[in-house]
Amino acid sequence: MDAQSMQKYRAAEQALWAEVGWAPEESWVDFDGVRIRTLSSGSGDPVVFVHGGPNAGSTWTSVAGPLSDSFRVHVIDRPGCGLSDPLPPTNWSTPEELWDLMGRMVSAVVDQNTDGHAHLVASSFGGACALALASSRPEQVDRLVLEGAPAVDGMHAPMNMRMLGFGPLGRFIARQKSTRGTTRRTFRQIGHKRLVDSGWPTGPGLEWGLSMMNDTDTMRNEVALIQSGSSWRGFRPGWLLDPTRLSDVKARTLWLVGDSEPFAPADLLQSWSDTIPDSRIITREGSGHLPWMDDPEYHVRTIREFLQAD
Repeated sequence: MDAQSMQKYRAAEQALWAEVGWAPEESWVDFDGVRIRTLSSGSGDPVVFVHGGPNAGSTWTSVAGPLSDSFRVHVIDRPGCGLSDPLPPTNWSTPEELWDLMGRMVSAVVDQNTDGHAHLVASSFGGACALALASSRPEQVDRLVLEGAPAVDGMHAPMNMRMLGFGPLGRFIARQKSTRGTTRRTFRQIGHKRLVDSGWPTGPGLEWGLSMMNDTDTMRNEVALIQSGSSWRGFRPGWLLDPTRLSDVKARTLWLVGDSEPFAPADLLQSWSDTIPDSRIITREGSGHLPWMDDPEYHVRTIREFLQAD
């Protein structure tokens, strides 16, 4: 990313934060030879947010901003996303190594920013990163909120994801300029028809999303990651997080999922939840794969109540 593109992205990001009155502090975690960006604000019990993809940490602004009045929030730009450095592909060669790496990445953010443990709020690929940590180092995770289907083996890939998994086509798509129109089509495909039909996206949210896709290397890096474990047929068996690891999660867990979730049917989500000893699901009508985007106020309220409950 050149200096001009970075400046444009930072300006779009700050306008997005200003919309909810959020002013996070930027810090960096050194992990496996790369720098991972973290945005932090507020005071109280620590909460670490991990996004899916292709995306970046500021996708959580409408939830993390309001929650910072009750918690110390830490929002990660996953490696290769937003302003974080990408992890060299030589750092892992098998799915087991990938998920160990992702769990250790979240662990490094927790270690640097807390006294060694935190609540986690995570989505999609980030949800699997959070589960990787919660299953391998349960002492670091107090409570866990999963927004939408996490990237667990058995997840289905909708058509737009399968297209990204096809080598030449996925790389071609990654080079194309994102527009409001392409954004609206993508979000329809991942279950957000009601949100799109309401006129979304507009304003700072639109400008940030377009800048993230067009001015950073996020899309290129995420397509490379997707292609390492999928094809036009979908995800390769065994590449996503092993579902047997969910039984090792000790944290009290809340799943907030949409009834229009395209990556996993309700019975599969319920089976994953049932594998975790202390877990329950809330399904939201008219919500898609990123359910907090459909009703941020509900998710702020529900997450706050869950994390503060006895």
